[in-house]
Amino acid sequence: MPVPTGAEPLAEQRRLARLLSRLERNPAEVPDILVSLPAPQLAVQRIGFTGSPGVGKSTLLHSVIRELRARDERVGVIAVDPTSPFSGGALLGDRLRLAPQQDDDGVFIRSIGSRGSLGGITPQASVIASVLESAGYTRILIETVGVGQTGYDVVSLADTVVALFSPEGGDGIQLIKAGILELGDIFVVNKADRPGADTLLKEIEYSLAMDMPAAGNWQRPALSMVASSGQGADALVDAMEAHRSWLAALPQDHAARQRRMQRELEFTVRSSVSALLDGELKEKLGSLAAQVISGETGRWQAIAQLQAELADRLGRD
Repeated sequence: MPVPTGAEPLAEQRRLARLLSRLERNPAEVPDILVSLPAPQLAVQRIGFTGSPGVGKSTLLHSVIRELRARDERVGVIAVDPTSPFSGGALLGDRLRLAPQQDDDGVFIRSIGSRGSLGGITPQASVIASVLESAGYTRILIETVGVGQTGYDVVSLADTVVALFSPEGGDGIQLIKAGILELGDIFVVNKADRPGADTLLKEIEYSLAMDMPAAGNWQRPALSMVASSGQGADALVDAMEAHRSWLAALPQDHAARQRRMQRELEFTVRSSVSALLDGELKEKLGSLAAQVISGETGRWQAIAQLQAELADRLGRD
C-alpha cells in the first residue's frame, strides 16, 4: 500500500489512516511494510511531551500545533491514552480535545491506547511515527499518558523531550529528583498565570544551573506558558527548532546521536521480549545504532535483525 504524499489531502489522510489500522491489526506485516517506505524528503523532528496528570499537556499541544501550522509545518500527532486494565479499551480522548484541528489537512492525529505500558508510551507509537515521517509530516508530536514519575519512555522515541510542570503539580524539586532533569531537553511551566508558577520556574532554573552540561552540549531552557491562551507557544516552538538545529549539526558519531538511536532500538525490542533477556543485546544494539546513523541500514531493518537474533537465541535456549 503506497504511503500518502499530501495530494488530495482528505483522501490521502483516509488512506494513511487505513494503512495505520492495517499495521495495527497485522503486526507481522510491520517490518516488511516499514522497510519499504520511502525516506522522508524533509527534515523531521519527533517531539515528546511528558508530565504529570493535570499539567495541561493536551491544551499545550493544541497551542503548539497552531504555532507550527502558522510556520507552515505539517504536523503529525500521536496521543497515547490510558488503556483500561479491565476492558482493554481506551478512551482515545485526544481526538475530542484536539477536535478543532481535525479539519486541518496539514494535521494528522492518531490516538492509541497505552496497552498497560507503565512508561507512558507504546512501541506502536514508533511505527506510527515512521509512517507519518514518510508521508511528509515534518513535526511528529508524541503525547504520553499522564502517569506521573514513571512516564519517561517517550525519551526512547523522541528527538526532543519537553518536560511539563504546573504549579498544582506538587513539589517541582521532587519531580526533578525523580529523574526528569536528566531526560528533558526543554522545561516548561504551564499555567504560569497561577500562584506559585514563578517559584516553580525558579526552582527548575536553579536545578538546571546546578547541573550544567559540558561545553558544546545543549543548554536546556526553562520556559513559562499559559497554554489556554497560547501565551508562550512561540517561544516553546523556537526552543524546539533550536534543539532540532543543534542535533542536526552534531557529527554522526556524536554520543548524543548514538544514545538516541540506541534507546529507540532497545525500547522497541525490549517491549516484545521477556525481562529475562534484559541487557543481552547491548553490544548488538550499539553496532546497529551506528549502522542506522551512517545509512548502512534502515531503522526497521535493524529492528528486524534484532528480533531475528532474539528468536534464534530463544530457540537455542
